[in-house]
Amino acid sequence: MKVQTLVKVRKVVIASIATAVVGVLLGLQNSDPTLARLSDLVSKRDIKTLNSLVLNDPETFNVLAGGPYGGGEKGWSVFEGVTPITKRRFFVVSTPLTSQDIGEVLLMEEPGGKFTHIDESFDFGVQLQSHKLKVGFNIGLKQAIFSDTIRVKSDAAGEFVFRMSPCYKVRNVEINGVPAPFAQAGGIVVLPSTQEPEFDLKVDYAGIVDLPNYAGSISKDNVQLTNDYWYPMIARRPSTVELEVSAPADFTVVTMGDKVSETRQGENKVWKYKLDQPVTYWSLSAAKLKESFQTINGVKLGMWSPRVPVQKMKDQAEFYAPIIALYSRAFGKFPFGQYGALDSPTYGGGALEAYTFATYGGGLPTEDPHEPSHTWWGGIINNTYLGSFWNESFAVYSEGFYYQNAAIAGEPAPDRKDAFVVVNSPGPSDVGNAPALTGAAKGPVASDMGYGKGARVLAMLDQLVGTKNLTDAMKEWIRTHPVGQPGDWEDFVKILLRRLPSYDLDGFVNEWLLEPGIVDLELRNVTWQKGILSGQILSKGTKKRVPIEIAVEGTDKIVRFTTIDSAKLGAGGAFQLPLVKRPSRIALDPRHRALRKGIPPRFPSFVELGRSLKTVRLSLSDQFGLGPAKAVSPEPVDTTGLLLVGDPRKSPALDGLLKKAGFVRTGDNLTFQGRTISLNSGGACGVLPLPNGKNVGFACGNVRYIPNIGKARLALVDELGRYITGKTDLPLTTAWQDVFAQ
Repeated sequence: MKVQTLVKVRKVVIASIATAVVGVLLGLQNSDPTLARLSDLVSKRDIKTLNSLVLNDPETFNVLAGGPYGGGEKGWSVFEGVTPITKRRFFVVSTPLTSQDIGEVLLMEEPGGKFTHIDESFDFGVQLQSHKLKVGFNIGLKQAIFSDTIRVKSDAAGEFVFRMSPCYKVRNVEINGVPAPFAQAGGIVVLPSTQEPEFDLKVDYAGIVDLPNYAGSISKDNVQLTNDYWYPMIARRPSTVELEVSAPADFTVVTMGDKVSETRQGENKVWKYKLDQPVTYWSLSAAKLKESFQTINGVKLGMWSPRVPVQKMKDQAEFYAPIIALYSRAFGKFPFGQYGALDSPTYGGGALEAYTFATYGGGLPTEDPHEPSHTWWGGIINNTYLGSFWNESFAVYSEGFYYQNAAIAGEPAPDRKDAFVVVNSPGPSDVGNAPALTGAAKGPVASDMGYGKGARVLAMLDQLVGTKNLTDAMKEWIRTHPVGQPGDWEDFVKILLRRLPSYDLDGFVNEWLLEPGIVDLELRNVTWQKGILSGQILSKGTKKRVPIEIAVEGTDKIVRFTTIDSAKLGAGGAFQLPLVKRPSRIALDPRHRALRKGIPPRFPSFVELGRSLKTVRLSLSDQFGLGPAKAVSPEPVDTTGLLLVGDPRKSPALDGLLKKAGFVRTGDNLTFQGRTISLNSGGACGVLPLPNGKNVGFACGNVRYIPNIGKARLALVDELGRYITGKTDLPLTTAWQDVFAQ
């Protein structure tokens, strides 16, 4: 099936919704299904019966099984209303919402106790282009109060719908300054449009915000609207916003865009922000915060927090600097003057992007390349999450791209690609689902396709076409995508196919993005004769094009990698590789870079092997995120099974382990594989195998955070624990086959 087919399918779906909506809003007479009946079926989660009541969408109520981010876990309610002009009865099956999730189901009543489902992607020909939104709070009541003036573009008269979280209740609506009728049920508001192509819509509303660690919440020292739909939306289309926020004078307001002003008004301060880049998902917090920012490479970087020490907040700017710099070079210039991390104790787990900052619930984010990448994948190009979670795939790919190419203490070492190799072991949903066809309505599987399978497809594309070819296509997408229009997989694929015709990728992207399944590979009949390595790679079951990495170990004990494109295999999966030196053994995709069946690889990394070691502190210093030692241990005679943490300038045992591992210390300096750091502002860590089959580990130098060294067994790191260079071994699970020489 062609990628273009996906576009056609979606147009057919939207057309069917449009036809149903026209009929609904014309005002046909019908029977009277009771609110009690719907409520009873919803309370029982009788999805099958509920779906049978819907005329146009047999999967409408699958959402009751749960959303991708926990939507529905707070319970469901059913509300009814009557449209203000056509006087049609409608119902909303409602639940507290979180950003990017799905929940509220809008049903228009039809004859015979049936319903038409109005999908959230239907926009009624109406687009909210820009907002001028005033926000205030009644802290004691946990109430947020809003007045939003919206510039609306419309190409259809009649009634339309906008959505918010159900905790917000509309008090007044005006169209071009004239009061207008409206009806609200749950978080869905129905109101009339006009004959004009553009008009001003003013909406006054308020709500009690009290869902800490889930969605929005208000307490005496913290206001968080982030992860909530606290603003009107239609079809999740992006819009610009000018925000005026009144908050207690000792609060700091953090929201998207650039700060315009900050003025004192009695006991409050009024903060004005402006976001000229249209975006779909908005974040806003106001709290008693400390902050630390510094300008690096022309961008103001840093952090706000009520609890993280200022020195660590200063470090956050250093963590962000190479991330923003690399993405700016690879994808396009960072479009804002500032980027920061907001630590919000009421946010809960995880993080949420806001393009000029991200909100975290767990304190200091440190080296996080995921959320900043959303400035490009979700900010510059928006995603509704209704069609797919494509931007999460691009963000996860960007993480791997950063770790493999980050410039820390000089140009990136080639061995970064080994330490941070992307493992494509399949998730439980990968066999039965396709990334480009799995939006939020599909529930948790949408997350699996976004953060998982879609990202793994991009990683395989990287293998097939090369990193630069792939990132150049991503950069063109950023540069050429229409501002204010949501994007999806097919938009990127069109660019990819046009830029790289010689790679013939049409089949690959359709097989992996539009069709379910993974592959199952087997290596057979490997021989070496007269400088040619021959064999077969068989694909059992589902056939898909896939890059296949092969590891070949020569008689010199050196392992070399080569990648075979399965599309270029001969009859019966035959391949031939020229190898002048005789190979001794071979392994099929030992690092599991192909999205295939198989046991996930287990690497003999510092992180993996270090778990079984007992930590021995040889210094009182706060090193490697361990905190200051309460007492110093004596120099051990037998280091078996120990992880020694200290200063090699004072510890012969540590100094000896460094030498055995290949590090060279000269005074304060430590050198490994041609890269040198000072032990006063960097360090090293690693694990060494011992003759008795056990291990010993070491960690030394001035390193303030737990090292982030991927799958490496040995590493040189800077004082923030970021990887500079190191050594990564093949997985312990590598299945070697001997090569028969003819």
